[in-house]
Order: sequence, then structure tokens, then C-alpha cells
Amino acid sequence: IAEEVIQRVYAPIGLDFNTETPEEIALSILAEIVKVRRGGKAQSLSGK
Repeated sequence: IAEEVIQRVYAPIGLDFNTETPEEIALSILAEIVKVRRGGKAQSLSGK
């Protein structure tokens, strides 16, 4: 894997909206994917 690809990976992933269940966590992760693709500004868990 190219170094520039590895540098794009970060954790934890997901938007910070107080998730508890596996379903909510999955939604949080998908929401962050949409945020990144669309250039959104919501708070990411990796930014805490």
C-alpha cells in the first residue's frame, strides 16, 4: 500500500453524536463517509 494512501486513514471513525448501539455506530461511520465525500463540517470522533 502506498504511503500516501496510509496517511489518509485515521481512527476512530464516525461522527460524534453519542452512539450506543451497534446500529447507531454503523450510522455514525456512514455519516462520516458522507461528510468526507461532500466536504461537510460535522465534528468527527478523530478530532476529539
